[in-house]
This record gives sequence, C-alpha cells and structure tokens, in this order.
Amino acid sequence: MKKVTLRDLEAITGKHHKLIKQVLDRVPFERGPKGAHLYESTVALPVIYERVSSLEQPRIRQAETAAELNQLRAELIAKTRIPIDLVTSTLDQTLQAMAAILKAAKGKVLTVELINNIFADFRAIPSKLNW
Repeated sequence: MKKVTLRDLEAITGKHHKLIKQVLDRVPFERGPKGAHLYESTVALPVIYERVSSLEQPRIRQAETAAELNQLRAELIAKTRIPIDLVTSTLDQTLQAMAAILKAAKGKVLTVELINNIFADFRAIPSKLNW
C-alpha cells in the first residue's frame, strides 16, 4: 500500500488540499519528511470521494431548489404583466375612438354642452373596446 501526501492526493483527485485536509481530519496518518502527513492511499481515497460527494449533494440540491424558485418567480411575473400587444392594441383603439369623436365635432362651436358631450363620449370608450 502506497503512502501519499496531501499534495499527492490533491493531484490525484483534483480537489483543493484544504478540502482534502478537512475531509481526512479523522483518518490516521504518519509523519513524513518536513512534517508532511502520509496517508495510506487505499484508506484515504475512498474517504475523500465519499465525503466530497456527500458534501456536493447539498450544493446540488440547493442549486436545483434555486432554479425551481427562479422558475416560480418567472411564472408569477408572467402572470402579473400585461402583454405589450394587448396594451398597444387597446391604446390604438382608444386613440382611434377619440379621433372619431373629435372629427365629428369638427367645425362646431365649442359650447359647454358640446365639450361635456365629447367628454361623455370619451368616458364611454372603454366599454366599447374589444378586450
């Protein structure tokens, strides 16, 4: 059985040495040259892969939950927003109705009664729109 250092395990697994050291906190080791920790590769590698994958599972679940929450927010926003086509269509119909009312009043003397009738016609426009 080969003895490996934290740096060797970092090269083998591709994980950062601080994470590996944290994962191997309860795995027995021997002191090597310059105070290096020497681990049995057959003991250390299974522990690293088991613990690292168990640490990654909550992160994956959190990412999935965040994605679901973002999807729900997008659906909520979509339900509360009015489609721009509906707004522009309604605005166009309103302006056309106003233009028709004003054209009908063209050449007439603006009296209080005529102005009130024009405003009454303007107020009636929403009930005539095709929504």
